[in-house]
Amino acid sequence: MKTLIISDFSKGEFYDYESSISLWEKEKVSLRVDIPEVEHSVLEKCIDAVNQKVSWLEENKSVIVEAILDENFSSIQEWTSEILTREDFAKTLEPLELAISFKWNQTMIYVGCDQDYFSGHCFCVYVNEKNEITGCALEG
Repeated sequence: MKTLIISDFSKGEFYDYESSISLWEKEKVSLRVDIPEVEHSVLEKCIDAVNQKVSWLEENKSVIVEAILDENFSSIQEWTSEILTREDFAKTLEPLELAISFKWNQTMIYVGCDQDYFSGHCFCVYVNEKNEITGCALEG
């Protein structure tokens, strides 16, 4: 994983700062960061925490995928016309966007499938500041 630096970010339209990262072997995953105060110096104070969170998400893909499956597998089967095993479905999952909010002390990772099983919907996994998964749902 590439360590992010301040110059990797630009001012965001909806979030304070935005960038693009590689995550779970997928290139160009949107990264958005909200901080309590919109000053460049504050991003400097948060950059280590951003890198730590991205690193945790990279290293804990299996934990995140398992949370998606545990919370949603029965509804996954309702949405899809195919018969999928948990393992087969897990292989289709890929990160779409990552939002880290220091304002709300949570991270949201949006995970979709390499096939559009859910009519444009994706899973949102919520992770708190202690790296505990606090929720996971199909959203859209």
